[in-house]
Amino acid sequence: MTHVLLVEDDVDTRALVRELLIRRGHEVDACATALDALRLFRERPYPLVVTDWLMPGIDGLQLTREIRKLDGGEWCVVVVVTARQEVGDLQTVLDAGADDYVTKPFEISYLNVRLEVAERRVAETSRRRAAESAAEASRSSLERSRNDLLAILDLMRVAIAMVDAAGAVTFLSKAAETLLGVDRRSGSGSFWSDVLPLPESVVARVQEVAALPESERPRLEAAIVRRGLALQLEIEVRDDPRGLASRILFLYDVTERNELQQMLRDRQRLGQIIAKSRPMLEVFRLIGELAKVDTTVLILGETGTGKELAARAIHEASDRCEKPFVAVNCAGLTESLLGSQLFGHRRGAFTGAISDQQGMFEAAEGG
Repeated sequence: MTHVLLVEDDVDTRALVRELLIRRGHEVDACATALDALRLFRERPYPLVVTDWLMPGIDGLQLTREIRKLDGGEWCVVVVVTARQEVGDLQTVLDAGADDYVTKPFEISYLNVRLEVAERRVAETSRRRAAESAAEASRSSLERSRNDLLAILDLMRVAIAMVDAAGAVTFLSKAAETLLGVDRRSGSGSFWSDVLPLPESVVARVQEVAALPESERPRLEAAIVRRGLALQLEIEVRDDPRGLASRILFLYDVTERNELQQMLRDRQRLGQIIAKSRPMLEVFRLIGELAKVDTTVLILGETGTGKELAARAIHEASDRCEKPFVAVNCAGLTESLLGSQLFGHRRGAFTGAISDQQGMFEAAEGG
């Protein structure tokens, strides 16, 4: 449920849109003028505002500009509804700071689609706002208690190395000293690749990953020999939560976990399916045969029998395994947006298409 502010001077249209929003599960405050809307917004910022453009006094675009100046206004999603249909109106609306544009008269089904898009944007904005707030709080807290942070990291069983913007090691945890067999006192100030006993290929890969945005960085795998024992590590590269240009390397010893996983793989396992009954082993054999052939496969079965698991297993065992596997719930596709969902669209292809959108077929290319 979202708390929605509806601004519409026409009584009938206001009642119609209000009822539609309520049916979609929202709490709605409705008013007829922009001044009333601003008063309500100052008392309680709204995550979603649906406003008419042409109104007596302050119009919907000026209202949008004023909302953006208020506390919480930068996070608000604004949808402008208007009877205007002139060339350039969409750009005018976007320039005013609104997020979407719906023309009157509208079909109820079309308005529902635009509202669904707005709801998703509200949810995304809420998640981003929460994440940014959490990050800011974390940075402030860590800045005030750096010594406490280092003490806590030192107590963790995960090997941790902090590296500054120049690549010099500023901190090694006790666990890192034990796992990697390095002296953290002599290692401090040295270049990180000279301190951590990692293969050159892994060092290069860590540098590549560190240059990516944090959300796009994968965990890296590395194998080292420590005191005659072969160890398997996973390396995670994170940004300093205080907002500095330094990096934190987390090195996880996954040797035991990988050995256990290998034991499971060596038994009756295919993809994510684990089984030992004869009928399932026959399914495994059939999946292996199908994976060798480049053909279309239809998998039938009742709900919960593992149809998608079987499909993924065929994909992972086939020559297409390096390409995407895209699962689509066909019953969940929206009739009015079917073409856009399957084949994508270009920016400006239709009202509300504010960016290029990749279709599902293109996303699954080669897979």
